Amino acid sequence: MLFEIINDFFENFLLSYFITTYLKQENKKYIIIIATVINTIISVMLSTLNVYGFTQTALIQIVLWCSLYFFNKKFSSQDIMISLFFNILLFISVYFSILTFSLLLKTTPNKIFLNTSVFTIEIIFSKIIFLILSSISLKKRPLLLSKTDNLKMNYFLIFELFVILLMEYYFMSDVIYSNESNSANIIFICFVLLFLSFCFIFNQMINMNNTLYKNRLKKQREEYINENLKNIKSIKYEVENIEHRMNYMLQSIEFDLEDQKFDDAMLKIKSYKNLITNNSHVINTNNELFDFMINLEIDFLSHQHKQLKICAFISKNQSYNDLVLINKIITILRLVCGYANEVELFLIEDTSKILEVKFIILTSPSIQNKIIESFQNQNDLKIVIHPLNKLLIIKYNESLDSHDF
Repeated sequence: MLFEIINDFFENFLLSYFITTYLKQENKKYIIIIATVINTIISVMLSTLNVYGFTQTALIQIVLWCSLYFFNKKFSSQDIMISLFFNILLFISVYFSILTFSLLLKTTPNKIFLNTSVFTIEIIFSKIIFLILSSISLKKRPLLLSKTDNLKMNYFLIFELFVILLMEYYFMSDVIYSNESNSANIIFICFVLLFLSFCFIFNQMINMNNTLYKNRLKKQREEYINENLKNIKSIKYEVENIEHRMNYMLQSIEFDLEDQKFDDAMLKIKSYKNLITNNSHVINTNNELFDFMINLEIDFLSHQHKQLKICAFISKNQSYNDLVLINKIITILRLVCGYANEVELFLIEDTSKILEVKFIILTSPSIQNKIIESFQNQNDLKIVIHPLNKLLIIKYNESLDSHDF
């Protein structure tokens, strides 16, 4: 009994570990712990009740899917597909080990289950095979997981379920209770052919995902180019406005000097100097689009007499030029500046490629409440707010990996 519990625990741990590692889950350890413990309990309980086959597999898979769903913002059918894929690898490992031992010992598969010592070695051997197959899959990681929905993905899921049902059926009906080695050999050959067909379809999925991924990158490049063209037009428009304002200011100063209104002329010069100082670009991270868009927003807010202090400790990374990330920061900045005139913005990147965005606002408690209410309507932004007397601190973290081009 103890050996069965250890075996179930180790098997569920490996299954959870390889699935979460393949999917590159951020909350990997929580998923592994929860799924392993729950699935081990399920396996032991069902084994005690002599319930095996598809029922046990289905419950284990449902627990894995639920764990992935609760800890994964971008849960999709591809997560289910990978979970089923590793389950099939586990079945193949079990089949291969049982049939290998039956061939080597020249006996039938059902007799292996009756011999405790042989059965124990067979189980250990099956786990080694599963480790090898899963490690190869993990190293190659064939699917790019572009999270692109398509009809063929549903076909692939149906095929995986069909394979699992078929393997479950023959395992419970023929392999365990077979008294003929020839029958076991035929089943083994059939599943080798089935696995080869599975690999062929899987390879087709790889090619399809590669194509989808390249198309997505191409679309992103086109959007990036179009956005740059739009930004260039904005720069041209801004430069023309600056030239127009400068020409107007110089003419006004010229008229004051002609009329010997020196105090008025000096006042206009000082005012214009303050305007230029307040509107100077304060972000320079070498991320071209990020710097331009943030600085353009700073200029816009400065013209509305908003005082901004920005401190950025971030690397040169193409992820910062993702418009989704830029627009998210600008949206929060505009929302905050709609209630406060003085705002401090901190952009800090840690070693794990996590960007911490922090806004510090000096304002009254009544204004703080209005800001908090405004952010409660922003469901897509997971923001943490800390009110401290007259200070309001707004923070949220952004993973740069989710903004890779």
